[in-house]
Amino acid sequence: MALDACFLRFTAASLQEQLAGSVIDKIYQPSKEEVVLHLRGREKHKLMISSSPNAARIHLTDQSVENPKVPPAFCMVLRKHLSGARVIKIYTPAFERVIFIEFEGKNDFFEPETKILLLEIMGRTSNIILLDAKHKIINAIKHVDFTMTRHREILPGLAYEMPPTQDKISFLQASDKDKDCLFAKVEARVSDAILDTYAGISPVVAREIAYRAIHTTDKRISELSTPQKNKLIDEILSLRQTVENGAFAGSLIRRRDNGKMTDFSFLPLEQYGSAAEVMDFDTPGALLEEYYTKSANLHRIKQKALDLSNFLTRTAARITRTMTVRQKELADSESADKYQIYGQIIQANLYQIKKGDRVLKAPNFFEEDMPEITIALQPDKSPIQNAQSYFKKYSKAKNGRRIIAQLIEQDKKELEYINSVFVSLCDAESEEDLEQIRAELVEGHYLNPRGPKSKKAVLSHPREFVTDDGYTVYVGKSNLQNDYLTVRLSRKNDIWLHTKGIHGSHTLLVAGGKTLEEIPDTALLQAAALAAYYSKGKESSKVEVDYCPVQNVKKPAGAKPGMVIYENYYTLLVAPDEALAERIRKK
Repeated sequence: MALDACFLRFTAASLQEQLAGSVIDKIYQPSKEEVVLHLRGREKHKLMISSSPNAARIHLTDQSVENPKVPPAFCMVLRKHLSGARVIKIYTPAFERVIFIEFEGKNDFFEPETKILLLEIMGRTSNIILLDAKHKIINAIKHVDFTMTRHREILPGLAYEMPPTQDKISFLQASDKDKDCLFAKVEARVSDAILDTYAGISPVVAREIAYRAIHTTDKRISELSTPQKNKLIDEILSLRQTVENGAFAGSLIRRRDNGKMTDFSFLPLEQYGSAAEVMDFDTPGALLEEYYTKSANLHRIKQKALDLSNFLTRTAARITRTMTVRQKELADSESADKYQIYGQIIQANLYQIKKGDRVLKAPNFFEEDMPEITIALQPDKSPIQNAQSYFKKYSKAKNGRRIIAQLIEQDKKELEYINSVFVSLCDAESEEDLEQIRAELVEGHYLNPRGPKSKKAVLSHPREFVTDDGYTVYVGKSNLQNDYLTVRLSRKNDIWLHTKGIHGSHTLLVAGGKTLEEIPDTALLQAAALAAYYSKGKESSKVEVDYCPVQNVKKPAGAKPGMVIYENYYTLLVAPDEALAERIRKK
């Protein structure tokens, strides 16, 4: 985990400087693993504390958070003990991944008392715990009893114990005397040996030390020369001094190939070279806000989108099953032509057939060699009636084939529509977006409205961008919004863009009265890159994007939301670009 004890030490020092003396004004618990404290002092702040297994952290945030109408039990406990309390001290004890926030408040008799709120950052066992002055547990966001562990229970009334220490050297106590311990791991990679020797650093820091010392992260201890070993110890001691001095120089790594944020640390990271973009940060809080808030918000949205995702998956499976049955029926109906042949052969041989005959054997004059064919007859019918019976079968099968083909085409369009909704769901950025997608499914009679008085959902705002040339670009968030952009918001000279042959958002480049020829290539390319990113092809290296003036785009009568046809268009081959989308998006 990149948020190691070293990083947490910088975090505690920064929060102490910013929050000491601040008073708790409000306390929210937006989810079962997160707490947000509103504090007022010289300035107003919101402190995010999360015990999420994949995103445990503590930092100041500017993000709006949901305040549930019914506060969870842990939130009520915090409000009882901490409302109006003043921040006294924020620190990390014993160089562990635990951060303590010490408060001074008043008890029921208005006497001063101390309470401690602490965050343990330990992966899936991360926790937020409230203690009294004697370190007795008042409550915790996650209770841990004997059925979960025999070593360390976290329950109200028990004495709090620090997490068990690792059998390693604290990184703050690193010295050149550690050589024997470090270099004894001869078969281990250098970064693994560092990680196994010192407590309080993350894998990314261990790799960075190795890279700075020997310019690689793959060598084993046994492969190091004496100068390289000396350089390795020097790097360790230099970094220890950096941590002791509190010299934070945070960096966040963004991969150049897909724009994803992958790692961060309290020191500049050099190990990724040209494969990544390094973003520098002056404070640990700003770095954590950038790295975690976006991913945490997306995680929360994805969790709430799970029901809709499961529904769309079931709907797509149902349509696929129906279409498969109909395709089999269509294949079976291809034999309809033989019924017409049977009828015509019977008509040509009426003189040979008597009522009561069960079969007719006659030459098949529809084939070149006129082989003999055997045709079943109904003995209770006359020769003419047998011929008419086969003509009726032919007519019925022919009409059925046409109807089945139409139904299969409808199934294909419906499946295409459901897939387009799924793409919108995958790109949803807020609960408002999810409600809009749900409203679209209700309007299409796929879902029932929530309650008898459900109101029609208001369209959320489309994504808005400004290209480097100053052109505004809108990108739809749902099929309803795609229709709004294309049919209502646009003007005839505006440029409409969409990925070729794959599902994606409608993208609108506002031309401002200019013709397609007058719009700079840079604006078109950036708009196309946005269309590619907000599509099913966002993970591809290159995507074809069609574009044309909006006047060349038509919505057929009765077409489902987001479905249009267009003509006289051009095509660009572009790379989906998340970094561009973030850089030029209008806040």
